Amino acid sequence: MPNKATVFRWLAAHQEFSDQYARAREAQADSLVDDILSIADDGRNEWINASAHGYAGRPCRQG
Repeated sequence: MPNKATVFRWLAAHQEFSDQYARAREAQADSLVDDILSIADDGRNEWINASAHGYAGRPCRQG
């Protein structure tokens, strides 16, 4: 994976890359919103149960 500064230089220098990057970030944002709404609509309220047991963060993915 290229360094973050390299990506920003490419964005400034290459319009086609910049356009593709923008579309990819929009797709990523749409996916995150879908996930957030799915969690919000879930009704199990697992975060309430977790906070009642002293859990105060996001679970780590194993593997």
